[in-house]
Amino acid sequence: MTMHKKLFALLCLTLGLYVLDACCGDKKPFFDYNKLTITSSLLLLTASQDTVVTLRVAPNDLEYLASEYRLTVSTPAYGTSCPQPGEDGTKYKMTSIDITADKDFNDTLPAGASLASIFYNGRATGTPQSVAQNISELEFPDPGWDFLVFTPNKPAQIDQTFDLTVKITKSDGSVAVGKVNDVRFK
Repeated sequence: MTMHKKLFALLCLTLGLYVLDACCGDKKPFFDYNKLTITSSLLLLTASQDTVVTLRVAPNDLEYLASEYRLTVSTPAYGTSCPQPGEDGTKYKMTSIDITADKDFNDTLPAGASLASIFYNGRATGTPQSVAQNISELEFPDPGWDFLVFTPNKPAQIDQTFDLTVKITKSDGSVAVGKVNDVRFK
């Protein structure tokens, strides 16, 4: 075989392997969310016999986003697998989180004021920090993930129910909002 035929055969083989890569379809390893699902519960702390309010926050209204096209040598033909939707995490990272109530929480936290300073990461290791201080620990690593925040603080009017709103601002400037109604502190 001449050199040109060998190069042509090698080119055809390479192109064929990249065509096999098409089995993955449109690769969308990142995800984005436009809304939040918020649920609330009361949790009894057995050591102190006190009750805290917890909020479980999950991404909702998901959209899967492709990354920039990267020509790689590792294709499914070589035994690797196609990416799962959203497996590389969020396309736009959280830059801030805000939690607000529809009523006055106490004298220093009126209705609409941020309660982020009195809510803590429920899955933090070590000493809990307020969600406003350590937002990177709350990031959603995949579409099925949620985070848990809690507050041991009680409102001035313990018999009231509150509508709590959680708002996450992302690095692209977009905002995802979720609301939970009739939260009771005990």
